[in-house]
Amino acid sequence: MISWLKRAWRFGDHAAIWRAARPGKSPAGATWFASRFLRASSIVVRRWGPRWAAGHRILGHHIGAWILALLWIGVPAALLLRGTWRLFH
Repeated sequence: MISWLKRAWRFGDHAAIWRAARPGKSPAGATWFASRFLRASSIVVRRWGPRWAAGHRILGHHIGAWILALLWIGVPAALLLRGTWRLFH
């Protein structure tokens, strides 16, 4: 009975769902998400971005994709730092 309750409390846990979906593999890390974002951003830059953003590459991705990643991560990080600064000063 106790083991059944223990399993019931953990039902729907993120790790349990992940193990059920992909039993032999570890969960995707931050580098996987970053590479997927950069690949998707490269497609966006090639199709709809300015020509200069798609013309140059840095570490295998278009410069426009790096700019999008910087904005995607940099703006929320700057807002977080600003809020933290105001909170403690």
